[in-house]
Amino acid sequence: MKHIDYDFEILQPFDYNNLIKKKFNLNHILACLYNKLILRFCNNLKFSSSVIIDQFATESCYFNYLKMESNVYHSIMGAKEA
Repeated sequence: MKHIDYDFEILQPFDYNNLIKKKFNLNHILACLYNKLILRFCNNLKFSSSVIIDQFATESCYFNYLKMESNVYHSIMGAKEA
């Protein structure tokens, strides 16, 4: 059987509600969570390659959501049916 590495993050309802109050929309929240997970995953596995995620926003919108982040993983490919 093949071993598949994975990572996950649980956003608690309280934290979600706080982000919504700060005017974050769901796509903004997803972009921030994806970026956080990808960076953590890549750091833990010591690799750097393209990452495929489900395409919930255009590439320009995705990176616009992350413009205030200090560290952004840029090698992202969006797939409509990822």
